[in-house]
Amino acid sequence: MSAINEGEHFLLNHPIPNFLGEFDQSASVGNQSFSESFDLPNVSPIDIDEALKKEINQTVKPSDLFKYDFLFDRKAGVAKSANVKFRDSKPETDYSSKLSNPNNLLKKLAILSLEESFETFAPKVTDLSLPDNLSDFVLNEFPLDVSPEVSNYQKVSKLEVINIASNTKVASSTTVPILNNAKREGFQFAKLLKANEQYEPKEKVIDYPFELDFFQKAAIVCLENREHVFVAAHTSAGKTVVAEWSIMLAMNNHRKAIYTSPIKALSNQKFRDFKQKYVGHSAYPNFSVGILTGDVQIDADSSCLIMTTEILRSMLYLNSSIISEVDFVVFDEVHYISDEERGVVWEETLIMLPPSVTIVMLSATVGNAMQFANWLGGIKKRMVNVVFTAERPVPLTHHLYTGFKVKGKKEPEMLSFLTADKTVNETVVRTAEMTMKENRDSGVSKHEKLFKLLSKLKRECLMPVIVFVFSKKQIEELATRMKGDFTADKHEKWHIECFIRRKLETVKADYVQHSAQVEQLKALLTRGIGVHHSGILPIMKEIVELLFANGFVKVLFATETFSMGVNMPAKSVVFTAVNKFGNIDNTTKLGRRLLKPEEYIQMAGRAGRRGLDSTGTVIIFCDRSVPHSQDLRSLTTTKLASLRSHFQVTYSMILKIFRSESQLNIEDMMGRSFSEIWRIFHHEKSVTQAASLEEDLDQGDGSNRYDCEQCSDVTLQKFVMSSNDYYETLREIYGTFKSRVVSEFVQVGRLVVLSWPGFENMLGVVVQVFRDTSMMVLTSLDNVNSESEFITAPPVGIVFSNFPLFGEPPNLSCKVLAPCLVTCNTQHVLYFCREKLHIEQSEAKDIVKNFEQRARYNKIPFPFARVVYKILESLSTALKSFLPKAVNSVDARSLFPLKTKSLRVHDLETNFEAVCNCLNGYYNDCTKFYEHANFYKLRMSKQNELKKLKANLSHESLQSYQDYQDRRDILKRSQYLNDSDKLTLKGKVACQISIQEIPITECLFANVFHEMSPPEIAGFLSVFVFQGPPSEEPDIDKFVENIRIRNVIIEFFRLKEKLMLEAQIVDFGLVGYAEICVNLADTVYLFSSKASYTEIIHSVSKLEELGAKPVLEGDIVRCLQRVEYLVRELRAAAFLIGDPSLVEKFGEVHTTFKNELVFVNSLYLQS
Repeated sequence: MSAINEGEHFLLNHPIPNFLGEFDQSASVGNQSFSESFDLPNVSPIDIDEALKKEINQTVKPSDLFKYDFLFDRKAGVAKSANVKFRDSKPETDYSSKLSNPNNLLKKLAILSLEESFETFAPKVTDLSLPDNLSDFVLNEFPLDVSPEVSNYQKVSKLEVINIASNTKVASSTTVPILNNAKREGFQFAKLLKANEQYEPKEKVIDYPFELDFFQKAAIVCLENREHVFVAAHTSAGKTVVAEWSIMLAMNNHRKAIYTSPIKALSNQKFRDFKQKYVGHSAYPNFSVGILTGDVQIDADSSCLIMTTEILRSMLYLNSSIISEVDFVVFDEVHYISDEERGVVWEETLIMLPPSVTIVMLSATVGNAMQFANWLGGIKKRMVNVVFTAERPVPLTHHLYTGFKVKGKKEPEMLSFLTADKTVNETVVRTAEMTMKENRDSGVSKHEKLFKLLSKLKRECLMPVIVFVFSKKQIEELATRMKGDFTADKHEKWHIECFIRRKLETVKADYVQHSAQVEQLKALLTRGIGVHHSGILPIMKEIVELLFANGFVKVLFATETFSMGVNMPAKSVVFTAVNKFGNIDNTTKLGRRLLKPEEYIQMAGRAGRRGLDSTGTVIIFCDRSVPHSQDLRSLTTTKLASLRSHFQVTYSMILKIFRSESQLNIEDMMGRSFSEIWRIFHHEKSVTQAASLEEDLDQGDGSNRYDCEQCSDVTLQKFVMSSNDYYETLREIYGTFKSRVVSEFVQVGRLVVLSWPGFENMLGVVVQVFRDTSMMVLTSLDNVNSESEFITAPPVGIVFSNFPLFGEPPNLSCKVLAPCLVTCNTQHVLYFCREKLHIEQSEAKDIVKNFEQRARYNKIPFPFARVVYKILESLSTALKSFLPKAVNSVDARSLFPLKTKSLRVHDLETNFEAVCNCLNGYYNDCTKFYEHANFYKLRMSKQNELKKLKANLSHESLQSYQDYQDRRDILKRSQYLNDSDKLTLKGKVACQISIQEIPITECLFANVFHEMSPPEIAGFLSVFVFQGPPSEEPDIDKFVENIRIRNVIIEFFRLKEKLMLEAQIVDFGLVGYAEICVNLADTVYLFSSKASYTEIIHSVSKLEELGAKPVLEGDIVRCLQRVEYLVRELRAAAFLIGDPSLVEKFGEVHTTFKNELVFVNSLYLQS
């Protein structure tokens, strides 16, 4: 920013918190005017009103807004006067005369902004230590002084601190982030909707009985303008409002809207909610809702279609005509894109959606919403609006519960361990630890302590409560051993019994009468206790959900899937543990690990019902020990999880894209994935750069400039390569004699020449030396190179392809002054100059302090110190003494010892002498040799850069390209594709199958199914769909009794080995075979043979006796449902092959599955 003259205006406008922290300025040099406006981040109007109220001694309402106009004297460092006006519907009221000290007000507002910023974004600021009293610190350390007027310089604040030493300490200022600044981050296709802007829907398509929040109104306005929108909001904030509004907008235009969810249970719930809320309502006569899932299709021609994301992806691959009728697609829980197994489904679907569709994305709060929105906008070439909630609608309190009395208390207490400023109270944690230690030998069991906690919650009216347990077995044990009755009265108990009986009467299957799980759950539910996990029978799971949603289940034992599926909040949440079994540190290693912050937040977020509870209560139940305070900090950090890409090329993707008649190809799919976001936004720039380089090279910019008989390309190439060798050797010498170099030459005031690609031959002066021998160097860069706030050069050890030439004079930007502080080490120094500048120790400290202040208070127009310009002027003078002669540098030969030398040092000295002699010999041939070498070096640099750009622009540079090539080659060798990449019959059949398409297709074409009976086919197919522990060949004899199925499974193993040999597959992961589990083969065989439910359960019990992992009744039903779905796909595949006998056989298998155990209607879909 330019120097500001006396009497110039300093505008400060702040109507509402600004999450972008936009900073716009216009400046000019000389006596011309200067204007500047900026927002104080995170300071609400109420905060500003309070600050003003104290200054003007005037009562103001919380909704009041003020505007300020400060006449600021930069030379005196004070605000001379200020205009403060009240802005409302009445004429503006002038309070200027009552403002006694405008300078104090300016400082207080700045302090207020800083305090709010550091409190809100504290987890994002690392290595930043501030005094406890920030106000005193700012008043003392931030005197609002001015920099001197510097002629011929335009000050640029773009680049301030550069860290090029990966192994050196960096000043704390270098780690302060830019707070979600979209302009600085370059979010070309993402726009953050700020709360200080007014948004009001044009028409009220839905009449809600409550006032809409800002984020809802902002998103709705975007939908009315047919703009994409990404809503990242806390649990229970009201994201569904945005989805419903888009659905009604489509209906009013006689178009369709699609609502997608990650799981079928959530789709069923939304179908029920929409149907009860809108179907038949007089205000929405044209509304209709349908649902499409893998096994259910209801009212597929409705204006609103609800489906899983996988169904929508299939429709896009099949070019369904329905898509052409769609205006809006809602992606609920879009943060599922980070799921390692299923996330690719969301990426494929978002990429394939046509441009005419407006996309509505609903998500939990995430850390990189702008980046994700920018990616989507980039591939769609449309702006994506981002809106998020700053805080939960219902705040949470976090507690520890040990189950034992704390000294001085009559009963066990819930100890609140999180303070108001979101930090862990160490005293509370130590108290809990001491309490646990004192009662270590009490003999109280886990379920007894848990009963005490639940009883306390009941007494204090903190129910309903969700108890999260990370093991289905533990859930069963805790629930069945839990004593007591948590229902309110006999009327509630009677209602529960009637509800269960009424729902189970609709199911005529015998398993209702013979299921031990049904009887056990009925007994628990009548006491107000529910159980929810994947092993529960589907109908019982829905009964539990409905009773919980209506307030009849007071205590719900559940796994974490309950928090990610149905939207049913509670008043309290209890964690029985804060660690679970899974992948440790994002590796393949399995074991117990601490919950990730996003997992904890997702589950804890179920506490607190909007409109019912003032706060949500979260309790960590301490069984044997108290979590470490560091673990508690990790769990409760406000650092948000970022969306990550798990894009991968699959056989199904390749085959379906080749089958599709759309213009999308597999390279486009890979190139548009979220994992290629850098490539997407640098593509156009790279294309432009490549074209420019090609034009320069075609015009002979490098060759025609040195038409010299003595300077051949071979000679110049040798010289350039030798100069590279020179700099490599020089760096090696500096590293070998590092201690001597540091002691003799690394001193404050020493002039040095730094260099790394992009920033070559920079003249600077050392202003600080660290204990680890790294240093801070003050220099000035042309702002052309200052594209980002901080720059990190390649680490030492990488061989740079193009060093500056030997003897080339250093550079210092004289036209545009961008003061810069570089943290580096001796490996980044080309020359230590003999000259030194006289810099006082206090001056050096002031320079570093000035840069740290500018980085720390980047929202405040903090000027450069006078001493910075003084040193840069001295540097400019020193530079003139270098020109046109070479740098007067320290001779590296002087570093070698005169006497005893090691073999390595001797070789290094010999090599250095040889390189120097080689370089010196070139100057005898041509008087303009150095100039010609410069031209040749430039041409080499352009050629290398062009080669690199073309490589980055090619498909081969895509992250998934090699995987794609490997899989495509396998498909060709296995005859799924022909030489022209057209699908063969085998490939078309594989497209019909969604589960392990390659191995099952191989079984079809190997005639594996022809000799099998329908029940045997069902039993064999179960090995592909049951999600149990992986089976090896020895497990087949142990767990499979049916001889025919056993032989077919063994035959399948042989077929797999044969396929891998014929297809020349070395990596087992490339073959497309997921692990198989044979444990339920006999069970599914019995079911298909119409065995009784008792026999089916007995077969599972026998597996447990043989050492197999326990299988619950819900697991059996889920396996049967998947087998039924696979049989339907195989019947379609057999029809495509043209094999009537197989069509008939698979039809018989499907007939045996027409049983209410498999086809029980969801309670959400019933009237």
